[in-house]
Amino acid sequence: MQFYNSKNTIMFDDLRRNFVMNPQNGLIIKPFRKAHSNRDTDQELRKLTQYLLAIADLDDLSILDHKNWESYNEDNFKRRRHA
Repeated sequence: MQFYNSKNTIMFDDLRRNFVMNPQNGLIIKPFRKAHSNRDTDQELRKLTQYLLAIADLDDLSILDHKNWESYNEDNFKRRRHA
């Protein structure tokens, strides 16, 4: 039995080329630069956490368009899925 597959795995990185073999499962995040001066204001991981929690119960993550992950709306997705 294969545990990790396209339905239950998302890769995230700030470099698109790291998803060349599995682009549908890649999620681009903003790079974390100047950590010493930006650590108090950077919100990328906080937003990513909210997205991952919102999609955690989905059976198939490969049907999502991760290009728009920052504007993901769980209610709209459920309506489209059941329509």
